[in-house]
Amino acid sequence: MDRNRLAWIVIFFIGTVFFSFSKLDDATDSFMGWFLLTSFWSAVCGIGYTVMDWMIEKK
Repeated sequence: MDRNRLAWIVIFFIGTVFFSFSKLDDATDSFMGWFLLTSFWSAVCGIGYTVMDWMIEKK
C-alpha cells in the first residue's frame, strides 16, 4: 500500500472518529446530520486522495 493511500485512510478515520465523538456529546442533533457530514467528509477525502495521487504520478 502506498503512503498516499495510507495517509488519506488515516485522515478519513481521524475525521470520522472526531465526528462520532462530537455526536455523542450533542444529543440534540439528528443522526441524519451526522450521516451527511460523514458522507461529505468521505467525498472530500476521496477527492483529496485522487488529486494527490494524480499529482504524484505526474512527477
